[in-house]
Amino acid sequence: MNRTIVIATDTWEPQINGVVRTLKRTVDTLCSWGHHVEVIHPYLFRPIRIPGFNDLELTHGLNRPRINRMLRGFEPGAIHVATEGPLGLAVRRYCTHNRVPFTTWHHTDFPATLPRHLPISQRIIYGYMRWFHRHSSTIMVNTPRMRDKLLAHGFTQPMRVWSGGVDTDLFRPRPKTPRSRPVALYVGRIVKEKNLEKFLECAGDYDKVLVGDGAARADLERRYPQSRFVGVLSGEPLARAYADADVFVFPSITDTFGLVLIEALACGVPVAAYPVQGPADILQGDGVGCLSSNLGAAIDRALADHDPQRCRDLALQYSWQNSARQFVSNLAYVQPADSLDEAEPHILPAFGAEKQQAGKRRAA
Repeated sequence: MNRTIVIATDTWEPQINGVVRTLKRTVDTLCSWGHHVEVIHPYLFRPIRIPGFNDLELTHGLNRPRINRMLRGFEPGAIHVATEGPLGLAVRRYCTHNRVPFTTWHHTDFPATLPRHLPISQRIIYGYMRWFHRHSSTIMVNTPRMRDKLLAHGFTQPMRVWSGGVDTDLFRPRPKTPRSRPVALYVGRIVKEKNLEKFLECAGDYDKVLVGDGAARADLERRYPQSRFVGVLSGEPLARAYADADVFVFPSITDTFGLVLIEALACGVPVAAYPVQGPADILQGDGVGCLSSNLGAAIDRALADHDPQRCRDLALQYSWQNSARQFVSNLAYVQPADSLDEAEPHILPAFGAEKQQAGKRRAA
């Protein structure tokens, strides 16, 4: 059996965001298990920057016959459409026109974010999204809360959770730098939709440090000179920045998950956030942070009352191996699942009886 998994995404390296990190780690994990994975991404074509989204590039001048040839050449065993942009749309079109089963992923709350940048209503955005995902065999969502939200907006396809993960060997507690004031840390893109002004306007006896870059950085650095913007970090320097913080601040109200939350928790650092999707799904239990509609109060409470070991224990539930197993078990397989008997023994359990029955129905 051909075991190629094809993933189509409108965002890929060198872009830095949670979607890219999740896809890259998933691909790496699947390959280590013996899967063959092909990624169709913008840098195989002509990426262009989007006005108002300087840190985002999408594919321009898509050649539909070329994409069709690529997909036929891969002879995919499963196709996953990770984004609702031009590339995702092109691969979706191939699947629907050729009656090929595919899965999709809803990971960004576009109805909440796009109206801030474009004159477009939530009703229109939800209409497009319902249409885009309509023929998906399964919509993967980050949390049960997002599934319930989509159901409330008229989505009818089967939905299954696919959560992110964390490298708990890299992101771990470390000794903190001696200092006179605590450090409140933010890690992520420095863009308008991350609601960073709410964090930067908080008054408290702590220093604010922001890791990352984006279209809003220059303006925010000018307006909030007391805060420290250190730019993009990765690997060991990023892990040290997390571990050296006393509280991690997550001011976004539109993110559907937040990998950075788990990375901070893995370093023993509590989280302060709003009680919205993402943080409310992850921050379960005492001593791991505080959720409040008053972000400043959440920061103060997280600093005063937290347990680094409980933070770490919560993060340990989110491994990249578990995330990849979720992903594989959610896929819709192009070939009859009966032929999975030829698969490697350590891969077989991820498919499960439910997917095998679904494969038999498709093959009938």
